[in-house]
Amino acid sequence: MFNPHADINNKNLRLFQKAVSGLGVKGGHRLFAMDFIGGSGGSGGFNAGNFAHWPAKGWDVLFTDGAVRFCKSPVAYNYVANLTASPDNLAPSLYEPNILLPLEAADIR
Repeated sequence: MFNPHADINNKNLRLFQKAVSGLGVKGGHRLFAMDFIGGSGGSGGFNAGNFAHWPAKGWDVLFTDGAVRFCKSPVAYNYVANLTASPDNLAPSLYEPNILLPLEAADIR
């Protein structure tokens, strides 16, 4: 995923617009890109076929300040592993609080 953050209070506009620097008002050390989001989505849950770093239960994350980390979040993993629909169809109001924010918090450890 690239630039996945969306402002769920402002018509789901991307948090980092093309005309705005990633280090702007909402910039700093924020998730900017990551591995694909796998999940059960009809293909069998947590397995090598739909999870980028199986069996590690984490994601490579690129941050707006240029840092790259392998982030593991039990909250994000459990949410994705237990999805009943394809993760490709998730609305920002679902993936923002359940995947993106927990992965950012996991990087702080």
